[in-house]
Amino acid sequence: MKFSNNFNLKRNKKEGRYKRFLKVAYFVTRQTLPMYSHKKSPHIYSLPQLISCVLLKIYMKNMSYRDLEEFLLSSGEMCRVLGLRRIPNYSTFCRALSRISGKGIKRLLGKVLEVVISSRGLGFLFTCDSTGFKEDVAGFYYALRSGKKRKRWIKVWYLLDTRTQALVSQVVGRGPSGDSWGLCKLEKNSPIRSLIEVMEGGFNGSGNMRFGLPIRVIPSIRRGGGIKSWNRILAYMVYRVSKWMGIYGKGWLCETINSVIKRKFGDTILFFSP
Repeated sequence: MKFSNNFNLKRNKKEGRYKRFLKVAYFVTRQTLPMYSHKKSPHIYSLPQLISCVLLKIYMKNMSYRDLEEFLLSSGEMCRVLGLRRIPNYSTFCRALSRISGKGIKRLLGKVLEVVISSRGLGFLFTCDSTGFKEDVAGFYYALRSGKKRKRWIKVWYLLDTRTQALVSQVVGRGPSGDSWGLCKLEKNSPIRSLIEVMEGGFNGSGNMRFGLPIRVIPSIRRGGGIKSWNRILAYMVYRVSKWMGIYGKGWLCETINSVIKRKFGDTILFFSP
């Protein structure tokens, strides 16, 4: 039996706290705020990008907007985290802050700090799932009557902190495809280390059935009516114990997040830039 541990403590220790804060802030604002504040926005900067910078300004002892602009100009890593091609002017940050109420900013900052400070960057229980988004405008009735099956769609993987219900990591790919290959990328992109990860049987792929940190709770797929290899037998025992303790039942939170995202933004993506 092979035991492996892909838990990269060295990478997490070297990551600066401001960069980690900005990562979490960007994830929280993207799932909370609209992409743009107005339908006729020039689309140069998104609202989550600007508000994440404002939250970083407050977190760094509430520096001035000019100092925030200079800080971003001297830090290429911060710009890569947000996907900024150019640095906004200090007045742009001020206008972005005026579009959100003071209570909204406090609520966002509290959510980000709760994720960042909790257990010093160590999360206890995470759950992950995937969902698909259409690339066309065909309705359900038309697709049913025409009998045409979609051959490709956009597929998104999410990693959710069950305590704060914040999406700490995401991976975008193409479907149809299996779920197993997105798991390692989710863990790599996550700014928070997890102790236990709960997922469905679709993540039961080659390389995912291993023992170490984080502990992956994956239902074993029965091939030929039974489970033969020792590592899958042990994984099945871990799954049964977690189900008995009520840990595995937390997986419904990620499915709920998928439903909320599609109700809020729809299930169609007309433009995708990888």
